[in-house]
Amino acid sequence: MTGNQMDQQAPDNPGNATAEFARNMVKVAERSQKLISEFARSQMNGGQAGMHPELAETGRARSVADAFIALLTNLAGNQRRMMQAQHALLSSYFDLWQSMTKRLLGEDATPVIEPARTDKRFRGEEWTSNVVFDYIKQSYLLTANWLLDTVRDVEGLDPHQARLVEFHTRQFV
Repeated sequence: MTGNQMDQQAPDNPGNATAEFARNMVKVAERSQKLISEFARSQMNGGQAGMHPELAETGRARSVADAFIALLTNLAGNQRRMMQAQHALLSSYFDLWQSMTKRLLGEDATPVIEPARTDKRFRGEEWTSNVVFDYIKQSYLLTANWLLDTVRDVEGLDPHQARLVEFHTRQFV
């Protein structure tokens, strides 16, 4: 059996696959840190035209990159937490698919998730009355909340890193 054939077979022990995945995630995090550091350094050494002035002046780009590297490293090291987070997301999506199927069949269905009252992005009637738009809205809200909850629950970040990660994740979603 060749090496490629062995790589394509399912592992005998799922724990080994999980450990290998964690090791690979750490490698990805380390390589990403190098890439981000090199990019930040190039931006601060004359390539600042594309960088926000506050980041260029304070070196916050490096701090943000380090915070996300710490986040990825901690996530990769906590396999149980990652599996729980993935299960929660998949379970939410299953509920959403059930709800949307009911709606498509003409049955009443309770939304799986609603936007916060203060969220003005989904106030238009089409976001609720149109099944496709409602699915997009709920899918986005589930994923955004899941991502924010996942980064909030990571242990091992110092308080400054945790605030940076949460702030920039919130901006992303």
